Amino acid sequence: MRRKINSYFLNIKKKIKLPARTGTFLVCVLIATLLWIYQNLGQVRIYMVDYPIEFQFDKSVYTSLKSIPETIKIEVKGTGWHILRKIWNIQTPAIKYNLTFPMPTYLLNENLRKQANLVIKDVELLDVITDSLRLDIDRKIKQIIEVKLDLNSLDINKDYEIIGEVNIKPKRIAFEGAERLMKFVPSPYYIKIDKKNITHSIQENIEINIPQDTNQSIKKDEKSIQINISIKKKN
Repeated sequence: MRRKINSYFLNIKKKIKLPARTGTFLVCVLIATLLWIYQNLGQVRIYMVDYPIEFQFDKSVYTSLKSIPETIKIEVKGTGWHILRKIWNIQTPAIKYNLTFPMPTYLLNENLRKQANLVIKDVELLDVITDSLRLDIDRKIKQIIEVKLDLNSLDINKDYEIIGEVNIKPKRIAFEGAERLMKFVPSPYYIKIDKKNITHSIQENIEINIPQDTNQSIKKDEKSIQINISIKKKN
């Protein structure tokens, strides 16, 4: 084995022109490092690690209004080999936490510890450091809402008038999101033309915006509304 390692470093030495004895020095450093790792990983130690957790709920019925934590901080005791697997997420089964209606707002430390004890077997769980987790999960609803022009926002010059029909595409939009936010989606959804003293035809794409949806969590099947208004001077 040592001959193979020496041969490997000799090849590197030739390619990058290392100073004399450098290859031997690197081999010694490598062997010493491996021996140190082997010796220390065999000892029982206490570490804090970020452990994966998965919250399971029916995502076709419910939606989260904030990002759901993917890890919790725990304190474990065990040999280095087992702890390294926890740190590097190697063969580390996630904690499964099933959520049912009514959805909890907070998960206390004791709830997290109970679920962690069911999963963590190859090391000793000393404590769950994460004090509590705040969740914000609400029932998901979907609504199809008609789009209309807010005529009160249309400021046309007194010498001009609309000819024909106002063309709006699409005429309906499907909104889907948390029930608590969906109440802020107006029905019908009125679009406004932010122009004064209009004297020419209008062709615009107006972005759909729900001011209360600060995290953009409400899904829409269209991002904008196209409106065409033909305007001419009165005879």
